[in-house]
Amino acid sequence: MSEPDEDRSKLVANERSKLTATYVNGLAIALFAVGGLAPMFARRGASPGDVGRSWLTLSISLLC
Repeated sequence: MSEPDEDRSKLVANERSKLTATYVNGLAIALFAVGGLAPMFARRGASPGDVGRSWLTLSISLLC
């Protein structure tokens, strides 16, 4: 391979890595928002008699 072809393939590989990292980052943010924050906000509107499940909500949120 000539040098311009090598440079181009390195650039393509670099851009693919960047796109993959952006995709994985987006998935991580979505998992945190849905699994971590949503249950906590849902618990704010729960009735006081529903306190028994708060440990479950907290553990799921921490896991996500």
